Amino acid sequence: MKKFAVAIPLFSICALFSLAASAPESDSSILTKNVVDVRETISPQGFVHPGISCNAETLNVMREKVLAGVSPWVDYFEGMRRTRFADLNCRPKLVRQITNDGGISNLAHDAHLAWVHTILYLVTGNEDYRKTPVEIIRWYGSRTDESFFPQAFPDSHIKIGKYVYTLCSAVDILRSTTPGNRQLAVTGDMVDALQKNCIYPIRKNCIERNGYFMNQHSYAIMGYLASTILGNETEDYKQAVEWTTVNATSPNQGRNGSIKQQIRMVTRDDKTGEAVEPRLQVVEMGRDQPHAGGNIDNLLMMAKTIEFQRTRLDPVNGTVTKAKDGVSPLHFLDDRLPRGAALFAKYNIGFGLEPWVSVFSETDPKQPDYKARYDQISYFGRGAIGGNGIPAGYHYYKAMGFDLESGPYQYIKAAYDSNAVGREILARSGKYLDQIHNYAFDFWIGLPASASDSSPNPEKARRALATELPPLQVVRDGVPVEGQQIEYQFMDLSSHAAAGDRYPGSPNDKPLQIVRDPDGTGFVRMVLDPGVSRSMVVSGRLAEGAGFRIRSDSLVRLRFYADEDFERQGCLQEISVPDTERRWNYVTTTFQRSGLIYIEATALAGRAVVDFDRIETDASLLRSPEFACQGDRISIPAFAGGHLEEVIASGHPSSDVSYRTDNLPTGAKFDAETGVLSWTPTMEQVGDHTLYVTARDGDTIRTLRVDIPVARDLQAALDSVARAYDPSQRYVSVTEQAFKSALTARNLRALKQAADGLELLTPRLPDGTLDYCKAWSSTEKGSARMADGDPLTFGGLWGFDKNITMDFGNRFKVKSEAFRIKARDGFPIRIAEAVVYGSNDRKHWTLLTENKAEATPELQTLVVREGERARAYRYLRFFMPAKPYAIFEIAELRIVGERIEDPSPDLYLAYISGYPDGTFRPNQKLTRGEAVSLLAGLVDDYTDKGAYDCSFIDVKRDAPYFDDVAYMSSKGLVAGDDAKRFHPDNPISRGELAAIMARMQGLKGKDMPALKDVGVNTAYADEIRRVVKEGWVKADESGAFRPDDPVTRAEFVVAANRMTGRTGSPHSGTPSFSDVPASHWACEEIMKAASTYPSPVAMGTTAPGH
Repeated sequence: MKKFAVAIPLFSICALFSLAASAPESDSSILTKNVVDVRETISPQGFVHPGISCNAETLNVMREKVLAGVSPWVDYFEGMRRTRFADLNCRPKLVRQITNDGGISNLAHDAHLAWVHTILYLVTGNEDYRKTPVEIIRWYGSRTDESFFPQAFPDSHIKIGKYVYTLCSAVDILRSTTPGNRQLAVTGDMVDALQKNCIYPIRKNCIERNGYFMNQHSYAIMGYLASTILGNETEDYKQAVEWTTVNATSPNQGRNGSIKQQIRMVTRDDKTGEAVEPRLQVVEMGRDQPHAGGNIDNLLMMAKTIEFQRTRLDPVNGTVTKAKDGVSPLHFLDDRLPRGAALFAKYNIGFGLEPWVSVFSETDPKQPDYKARYDQISYFGRGAIGGNGIPAGYHYYKAMGFDLESGPYQYIKAAYDSNAVGREILARSGKYLDQIHNYAFDFWIGLPASASDSSPNPEKARRALATELPPLQVVRDGVPVEGQQIEYQFMDLSSHAAAGDRYPGSPNDKPLQIVRDPDGTGFVRMVLDPGVSRSMVVSGRLAEGAGFRIRSDSLVRLRFYADEDFERQGCLQEISVPDTERRWNYVTTTFQRSGLIYIEATALAGRAVVDFDRIETDASLLRSPEFACQGDRISIPAFAGGHLEEVIASGHPSSDVSYRTDNLPTGAKFDAETGVLSWTPTMEQVGDHTLYVTARDGDTIRTLRVDIPVARDLQAALDSVARAYDPSQRYVSVTEQAFKSALTARNLRALKQAADGLELLTPRLPDGTLDYCKAWSSTEKGSARMADGDPLTFGGLWGFDKNITMDFGNRFKVKSEAFRIKARDGFPIRIAEAVVYGSNDRKHWTLLTENKAEATPELQTLVVREGERARAYRYLRFFMPAKPYAIFEIAELRIVGERIEDPSPDLYLAYISGYPDGTFRPNQKLTRGEAVSLLAGLVDDYTDKGAYDCSFIDVKRDAPYFDDVAYMSSKGLVAGDDAKRFHPDNPISRGELAAIMARMQGLKGKDMPALKDVGVNTAYADEIRRVVKEGWVKADESGAFRPDDPVTRAEFVVAANRMTGRTGSPHSGTPSFSDVPASHWACEEIMKAASTYPSPVAMGTTAPGH
């Protein structure tokens, strides 16, 4: 046991006694008259206790501020009390040994429980709150029977480090206080036992490592750092500090998560090797913003702890020093940590940063992702300022004297101010603590008094300390805040911009105003001058069909974007809004978005005032009117003297929908009862016209823009529309024929419809390759994102069956010369060894490519084998073998080839056959091995046959079902017994078959039929009931399922046909089995299973829109 030196008083607690006395013990308050004395102690080794995330002074400040009702302390205390951990009756999980994620989850519960009760004890003086933490400390200190944490397992280092840190913090605080009941004291022996029997095994086997990836580094070593302080371990502490600041000994500096390498001074473009002007980049902002924010939060947590230890750092090497030029962690490398926090805040409130320079994320040749890079800043998760990181940084940097009102750190304050309501909800609800990603949750117990300028508020104190907490309600200007109110989640970039900032706006923009109607409705007002656009950023969550509640006094256009550079990702949606006559209306969105949304407004008819109230996320509450056309914009060709008559609205006079028009040309009419727009343009009206038709259903509006180009005569109109046809291009024959027929008939309306429907036989992307998104009939797994030119987006999947299949429909096939493939930015290993297959029946696959993809960040070419270049295939499958990596993600994919018209039927393929003697043996019992082979053949994604290992001792490698059993067991669809036997020759039972089918199809749900012989103790009971509900395997007339009965070959094909949805019947080419006469009860189903025949899908069917 390491001894402690004499306590050194640093903080007067007279004020606390006064506050406690003014809040007497009563039934309405959780306070007692006991004021806990928190002693600062310095060990012989120089460690300050308490000194993990806080010190004695900040703990006393916290208590004083809570009792006085000062924010942020009182808000976070109130929220802590709303969590499950604040209940005195909440019991610890008391884990015996950690070998999986469940063990970590239970340790996390106990660590948080100990921490919360420790803080409650400090504030209230109630020693009952010491009992559970002491129980927890004793339990984990007594884990002597076997190693508490015998070995690391996947991602354990990411999850467990913070909980070690949390537990150490609680123990360090309790050790610094003396209870009246000596049985509740935390002694040195208890701490030593906890370290030895619980924390050291975690350290040695998991978190005491300095090579983890990016923020995983700080996730792990925060626990290591805290443990070294708790145990007064000088040399290990010095190592943990250096790993936090520089981590010079890491073999992989690309992934290094230290302050220096994560907030990296970039001097070279790692893609080109060229030198660049030095600039700071938060490296993991190239991956996504939530992960980057984890670095900022974690590194601040550890920097504060190092600061509480009064440690000074070598200004270059980041090592512990006593030299005069030593600096604090915050000022290390010229304030590297707060500067990184400011960059993160700036980007996540909507500003662009200076152009990103490619940086390595892997530099160790031993890593599979060697020389992986982040080539651009990532917009994924942008707007990630809703957690604990921004308030933690704002309050601490303020207390440490950083100027947050101007200069580079002003963006931290801007981020803090922009989320005031969300921040209060996060704090007072307790969500800041009671969730998985709660990094920096404890920042408020480590703040000096100067961290906030808020005044005391006795009402806040009474509320937070009340025996019964009132329901959570956040109020602004006397009005409760409900839902997503835009005035509390917008950012006016123009009002916060400094010279040189990148944002959609200018210093001349009129400031956005927060205004409130007499009824209390608050909103953001935007004043628009003619011809000048104005933008704002809103942070929100939108599902497709969500609505913005707005009003306008003139016709305006709204455009929504996902990036400050409007050209980079393009417009998400354009909405026209008429003069709403001062009424609030909803306009609905067609996109999904979570994070930042840039809204650009433009006045279309003179000066305009637009008000934005709220976002309604429940699309079911909104009734967006429908027009007769798709989209919100149409074009109707016309000519002088020709009568135009177009149905553009539903025209139901009995409905609640009303209409209005804007910019209606002279002579034009819109009949609201019929929905018909009619007009006979005059010669004086030749030219382009735009009008707007607005439909209103309740308080939801939708505006259709109608463009009408008026030609001089019919021929001129026909010629104008016919320009859509390019004779040098090849079109899908049916669309080309329709166009030519309409042109011959001189039918202007039909010609416009046919011109809009022209479909290129081989549509092209800008680089000349096949635009497969316009050519396929169906696809999957996000593959449309592989053609968008953005290396951050991707298609693919994790786990088994790593393939992406494209179906070009039963009228088309594709010939290919090569494929170009690029991995997701930063993760080149995720396309390693990928190849391409082709098929015309989706069952028999031909390898097309002669080379495999390599783990490189560059766009690479997979060449089609010479003998396959002239062959065309309906299906293309992009495939990663089972073993290279568990994740398959393609960022960019190009097909160098063409689409041809070549009809092919949709077929059901035979999956079972008879025996050489001409029999089918329908009554023969099916073995487990046979059944699994047949079921594996019905799995569409099963391409990688032979790649899986089989651990069953009774499944021999030369068995015909070995590969199939290996695949199905690896995927978790079948299992053996505890002795690792599969029993492949045993008959498969009805219950076993039902279980496999349920797993194959992912059946879920609890609403299942009752079966008289299937009870709670029946094996596979839930799977059986789900399969019975689907009708694949049925119970008998008495309601019995007979789960242990064997399955015959005839019974199997009946169930398999039902599961795969085989309909229709083969009319020719059916096999003849001597033991299956036409009168056999399963004859038709056997023929379906043993025959290849067309499915009852009409030839010519393609995807919608083709």
